[in-house]
Amino acid sequence: WLVDGMLEAARSIESSTELRRVLSALVAVPELSDELFLEALDVSEEIASSRERAGLLQKLVAVLPSSPELASRYIEVASTISSSVEKRSALATLLEDRALPPGVCVEWVRSASRVASSEVQADLLVAAARRCAAATEVLPVYLAAVEELPSSVDQRRALVAMAEVAAADAAARAAIAAVAERAVASASERAAVLEHLATAAQP
Repeated sequence: WLVDGMLEAARSIESSTELRRVLSALVAVPELSDELFLEALDVSEEIASSRERAGLLQKLVAVLPSSPELASRYIEVASTISSSVEKRSALATLLEDRALPPGVCVEWVRSASRVASSEVQADLLVAAARRCAAATEVLPVYLAAVEELPSSVDQRRALVAMAEVAAADAAARAAIAAVAERAVASASERAAVLEHLATAAQP
């Protein structure tokens, strides 16, 4: 009950730096319940600074229990970070730290697809291809995100990354090729994706 009361009291702290310090100390308390971690994530959303909120989330990953509910809430809070760079840091830290269940991977990719920077979004999608591609639910969400990227270079990077991990799956290769043909404006970048797919299909 002490930590619960302190989390509630922390909401009155207006300074992003000080609120991050307090939350960092509270989440380090041993054997916190999942409910208290959820409350800490709720409070972290009140940190105004993108840098401080992302920093708190990155610290939280090291102690966050492996719960789909907690991972989903983490992603929700990370999605509220306005800075593309800081959002990338928060999302990437979670993805690198643990294997996410398929449904959470889908949520992660959807969050990554809302990053404003095309380059940063592509960086995140490449990371997701390597960590989440085994989940069949991820591919259509991933490819939808690629279609929305404004840069052909970034589209090629993301499609090639997925092609590399889906090389043995003919249906996945066909879906990737369809997106390349339909969405990649640059002929050279489109050709690079199709060439990669053709090479991957060779025995």
